[in-house]
Amino acid sequence: MISKKELGILYKISRPTLNKRLDTLGFERGKRLFTPLEIQNIFSIWGNPV
Repeated sequence: MISKKELGILYKISRPTLNKRLDTLGFERGKRLFTPLEIQNIFSIWGNPV
């Protein structure tokens, strides 16, 4: 599991920007933790973080 904060750090983006990007993927606003499968899907859409 990875938190929203950790995901923002990986992609080097602020939390508001992360929320906007997650909204476009259909994730709920209040979601705080992401499963390995969800992270895999995010990485496949956005690419691996640098």
